[in-house]
Amino acid sequence: EFQELNSNFNAMVSTINTLINELYKQKIIEKDMQLKALLANINPHFLYNTLSAGWQLALTAQDETTAEFLEKLAEFIRYVLKPTNRFVLVSEEIECARKYIWLLQLRFKNRYRFELNIQEEAFSYETPALILQPLIENAVVHGLHDMEEGGTVYISVRVLKPYLELSVEDTGKGMETDEIENILNAAQSDAPANFDRIGLYNVVRRVILSTSGKGIVTITSHPGSGTSIQIRLPLELSV
Repeated sequence: EFQELNSNFNAMVSTINTLINELYKQKIIEKDMQLKALLANINPHFLYNTLSAGWQLALTAQDETTAEFLEKLAEFIRYVLKPTNRFVLVSEEIECARKYIWLLQLRFKNRYRFELNIQEEAFSYETPALILQPLIENAVVHGLHDMEEGGTVYISVRVLKPYLELSVEDTGKGMETDEIENILNAAQSDAPANFDRIGLYNVVRRVILSTSGKGIVTITSHPGSGTSIQIRLPLELSV
């Protein structure tokens, strides 16, 4: 009996030591994650503050184009830095899209054209943040970039009860059906994405998560005939 008691006691001590070591390791991991999270916050805010300082220097030097560029870039980054799982007014989302379009036009001049058609009634509704900008970027980078004649991106937001519809359409090279299906299927699952159009995937995924699956994303495209992406959000989630 004493041998059995001693054996059980040693086993208990061993288990306690194992648990203590695991807790110690867990605390180290948690501290490391907290530190990385803090550093991740510091770096973007440092970039924003640096751009603001550059804007002030450009104004002092009376370089209005550079000053305007830095001002819009800093404002755009400040918008992007906020949590992407938040809802924002359509007016805020449109303002972010306009700043991004201005930056593109400064870089590419008149190579790409952008047409915005925003229904006034839509401004007072809400949408998940950073929905339009990634779609505009996707249209330029994947749809129009390799086209010698450039092309046009159409952005529209309108109320189609019972939905708020946001759409981005381009006159680019289009997408294969398999690629569209892969993006939509991946966004429905928790599996990590593994394709080029990660921005488009992120938008579809966030629409699904932020609306508890009630949002509808439709991608219509054929090779050589452009791409059209429509997002429909239930109005009761957008008030």
